[in-house]
Amino acid sequence: MPNDILADISISKISYLSGEEFCVKLIFDVTPVALTEEIDVWVYLQKVERGRNIFAFAFGDMFSCIGNNLEVKRKLPQEFSCGLYLINEITLRLSENGIPTKQHRVVFDPVFFVVQTTLENPLTKPTLAHMIAKAEAERHAYINHEIQTDKSRQTGSQKKRFSVLVFGEGCLLHSHQQLEGYVIIPLGLGMSHRRMHEIVNSTLLDLNLEPLRFDLEMEKRFESDTPAFLVLYQAVVAVNNNDAMDYCRSHAALVFELISLDRGQKPHEFACLVFDLDSTQRWLKYQQPSYKGYLNPDFDPVSTANLIERHVPKLQTNPFLQLLIKTYADATAEDNLGFALLRFWSVMELLADKYVPKGIELKNPDGSQIVNAKGKPEKTDSKHGRVYYYISTYVNYNQTIGYSLEGVQKQYSIGPYSSHLNPEFTQLPEQFSLWDMIRAGYAVRNAIAHEGQFDLTKAALGNVYDRLATKLIESGTRDPHRCIRRLAELSLKRELDKT
Repeated sequence: MPNDILADISISKISYLSGEEFCVKLIFDVTPVALTEEIDVWVYLQKVERGRNIFAFAFGDMFSCIGNNLEVKRKLPQEFSCGLYLINEITLRLSENGIPTKQHRVVFDPVFFVVQTTLENPLTKPTLAHMIAKAEAERHAYINHEIQTDKSRQTGSQKKRFSVLVFGEGCLLHSHQQLEGYVIIPLGLGMSHRRMHEIVNSTLLDLNLEPLRFDLEMEKRFESDTPAFLVLYQAVVAVNNNDAMDYCRSHAALVFELISLDRGQKPHEFACLVFDLDSTQRWLKYQQPSYKGYLNPDFDPVSTANLIERHVPKLQTNPFLQLLIKTYADATAEDNLGFALLRFWSVMELLADKYVPKGIELKNPDGSQIVNAKGKPEKTDSKHGRVYYYISTYVNYNQTIGYSLEGVQKQYSIGPYSSHLNPEFTQLPEQFSLWDMIRAGYAVRNAIAHEGQFDLTKAALGNVYDRLATKLIESGTRDPHRCIRRLAELSLKRELDKT
């Protein structure tokens, strides 16, 4: 840690042009050891922006030292933009024979100055004080910005104010990150492995094996490997506590995605706490890992073991299979249905690109030709064409799906039927051709890939398959996401089962 040294600081004037010489003077109460040895002096300039101070420039050459005084000079870069700046950090770095040995941090009150385009109207101290006060007011408004949920903007009913805390783990942050209306705070704490230790010991006792002692060193390592932080939304206007929680959790999820880009790993939410700012009420939700897979027991209790034993050796020697199963597994863990569909489709597309050549004309099961909107033959030149050919040729998908409508059990089928789709969709049919369902799924896939979402309002005005996908999703029972997932599963299993 650097040692602190007190000093008074001054600059030659309060306004500069870009490219002009900039001079900083430091006056120490006593001559620090650093000034009598080989040193580097570094001055850091930051630009004052509405949300935060942004690093602008650092320099440390052309300094002179007389007694307790130190002076550093440097020309400002020509590309320096106009605005309010400050100096709030200076360090003295000691070295011997070019090797750094120690560092001192100079402690002083921040010094403000302005970079202008012209000095025809020199800046006065009152004007500078006004600029500083304005910047402080803007910063205060930025920090205390009131966040409104989408529902609260749309409703005319009475609204409430909340404070929302979203806790994350799995990302090491070194400083507060202030944003508009919320702040990310590193907590300096990590998770405990105590419950996992208890599970291990409970299992060992069941196996008549000696339990393990609780290792404090392992606990420390576990804590350091699971750093926690807080996303604090100080003032949220929402319809109710659930609205406030849902909005902030969704917003924090986007923050977590971006943190993975900046810090090298995506963190995960583990808790969310909501406070009513006008009462003592509060609501807490822990985000434990949740299982979303099959709940029914296997007809064959050893099927999972057989699956693993049969396929792990193949995966170990086949990178393409690894890519397929990784893509499929990531899709099953994805909460966003649209993003999941994109990954499920990728499984089929990877296989179709590998096994289906271009130029083949597509047929209905009865042998009739499939044509596009212009009446021309559909071919395997397109992505959806290759996927259709792959599924219809190798997978032979056929499924009857049951659902309940107003208490009445109904069903619809997807399979080897010719396409007789009503473009107006006055009524959804009970039988869908594989071609129509793949095209509906591809319409969703394209919207997700190009725009990040399938906009039902926009798609309702699109082509026949955009409209079909819209109607299927709105029906609540025939969502193409389900069909595409099943097609991907069957395609992957076929590839795994190949010898």
